[in-house]
Amino acid sequence: MKPMYTRWLSFLTGVAFSLLLTASYLPVWTVKPYAKVEVLEEAWTDLGLIVRAVFTKNDQCKLIDFSVVAFTDGIPRYVQFEDLDGLPENHDREAGRQGLNILVLSEYDEQDFIELRTRHKCAVGGEGQDITVTKVFSRHDTD
Repeated sequence: MKPMYTRWLSFLTGVAFSLLLTASYLPVWTVKPYAKVEVLEEAWTDLGLIVRAVFTKNDQCKLIDFSVVAFTDGIPRYVQFEDLDGLPENHDREAGRQGLNILVLSEYDEQDFIELRTRHKCAVGGEGQDITVTKVFSRHDTD
């Protein structure tokens, strides 16, 4: 059996390595393209689901893609949507408080739930470093 001090030394080395590794990835884990998402309205019409929401956009991130995914029996499929404010597809909003106003072109009974998803390119750490962050903006159940 090894002496006790060598086990403690190995333990402390492992702890130091873990803390160093965690600290190096901390910027990646903490970056958020947006925050404070609040769905103001979620209403089904003859044309589909109207979603009105507000959120705070982060200035470190640029929108790459916005999509709507409907799930039926666990199977995802992309569905079309219209921006009711007339913004172009994948419009990257300015930093600060923003609004979302869309019509998801889908029938109420065609799916179990709908997710609004985003993909952003976000700056992290030093100059020129960035990561892609994919998030669910909001989820809308049909039951």
